[in-house]
Amino acid sequence: MSVRSFRPIQRSLAALALVVLSVGGVASAACVGDSPEVVLTCYAEAYELREIEVLEELLASDYAWVAVTPHRAEVIDRGTTLKAARGMFTDPRLESASLTFADGYDVVEGQDPDTWRIEGVLATLSAKLESMTEPHVVTASTTYYVRKAPATKSGYEVYREVTFEGVTSSNE
Repeated sequence: MSVRSFRPIQRSLAALALVVLSVGGVASAACVGDSPEVVLTCYAEAYELREIEVLEELLASDYAWVAVTPHRAEVIDRGTTLKAARGMFTDPRLESASLTFADGYDVVEGQDPDTWRIEGVLATLSAKLESMTEPHVVTASTTYYVRKAPATKSGYEVYREVTFEGVTSSNE
């Protein structure tokens, strides 16, 4: 595979790594569980199984991803994120993809009822194309903004995601 043919995949991986996800439209937001951090399990499942439908149900219709890098921040909408994920999930050259989350994050109640922030999540995106000897791996610190899904008793959805890549606090 030439470098030129790898560039679209590389761009998709970079976009997803900064974001870790977003497409306009209505989603049912049916990530069901006992607590808001169940969304991390749904995210991981979507990548492991390459199931765009799981991702569509997880991301709220007003979902936005804010990718923060050392010199700028970019807001990416749901449609753009889902389009990139769909492209990656359906690429026949993709051997494997995973999204994993390290322990040690904090779940904090949000200002609005039935909202939470899952803060300090180390999210690792790994993707391996058939032509690569090793997967491309990116880890970033992420905060997920989660709320009860409308019209469900035990469903949760992600309505905002803020990913910090190459940005450290002055305390580190």
